[in-house]
Amino acid sequence: MGDERRWRAVMVGTGDRVRVAGHWRTVKGARTDRFLTGGLAVILDFERGRPVRMPATSLLDVVPRGDWVVVEETAGGPPTYELECTLCGEFCQPTNAPSERGPWALDHTGRTGHDIFRAITTSFLRVVPTPPGGAFNDASA
Repeated sequence: MGDERRWRAVMVGTGDRVRVAGHWRTVKGARTDRFLTGGLAVILDFERGRPVRMPATSLLDVVPRGDWVVVEETAGGPPTYELECTLCGEFCQPTNAPSERGPWALDHTGRTGHDIFRAITTSFLRVVPTPPGGAFNDASA
């Protein structure tokens, strides 16, 4: 990989890439636990595959997480748009077309005299790590 380092398992965190059973996997979460004998264990959860439990002092090949980036998350659907009256709190139903808010605002103003609205756009974003050297493909374990 080029940028890997040898770290103790207890130092690994979310977004780091670790080599487990010959495959590079992205860590989704890391937590500690105790073995029945009292020793400290680390449980690594991955984006794909089963979690791995190991002694906290285990040495792992790790590519540390790089800069974090924000990307559009399309799984949540397209953006939705709505308006909320800042005077009474009434709002139009969310729509996928921003132009559909205008008729509601005109109608609301005609009925109430209220003329100031909060425009609300809801879309989904995801924060993901960009590891050094570019993107990786997860290998299922």
